[in-house]
Amino acid sequence: MISTLLMANVLAGSRMALVANRNMATDDELVALFLRKDDEEAFEVLVRRYQDRIFSLAISILGYGRESEAEDVTQEVFVDLFRTLRSFRQECAFSTWFYRLARNRIIDHQRRIVRRESRRDSNAQAMSSEDEMRADPLSAVVASQRHAQLLSLIERLPALQRITLHLYYWQEQSTAEIAELLELKPNTVKSYLFRARQSLAAALGGEASHD
Repeated sequence: MISTLLMANVLAGSRMALVANRNMATDDELVALFLRKDDEEAFEVLVRRYQDRIFSLAISILGYGRESEAEDVTQEVFVDLFRTLRSFRQECAFSTWFYRLARNRIIDHQRRIVRRESRRDSNAQAMSSEDEMRADPLSAVVASQRHAQLLSLIERLPALQRITLHLYYWQEQSTAEIAELLELKPNTVKSYLFRARQSLAAALGGEASHD
């Protein structure tokens, strides 16, 4: 008879081989494993494969200095993925479907932040406006209005234009890197950037800058 220790070693070896196979599996194979067998280890491989990219996407939308909130919303995205993965119909690539889910969740989170901080900033601005006006009345008014107008205009841009704008200027990623992250063609990214700059320039009464 096979000894208990030998059996344990065989099972452990088989398990290691299975885990290794999961790590080499495609996204579609991992999704199929999870859907057919409730294979949570397959889901964990998907998490490890995408967590850095989703965190980067969250930072690009939420902005610098929001690493803690980006971590929170990244976790929320994967909770959403676990709950909704059975609705994935494989009509497109998993990455495309997942990025769409992630973008929607992160944008919703960003809107909550904007509403919360808008209330807070309006109170802070009211308290500091008198001192700023004393120092330089005209410059203070112009700078404050210009900055607020720009932020408001950026928030009203279509989602993908706003995201590519954040990635390009705040994250300093190239159009090729943005294209890979968002599953877009590089020329499509350039088009989004161009349209975003044109929209902002037209609204601000200036001219769009060129690369």
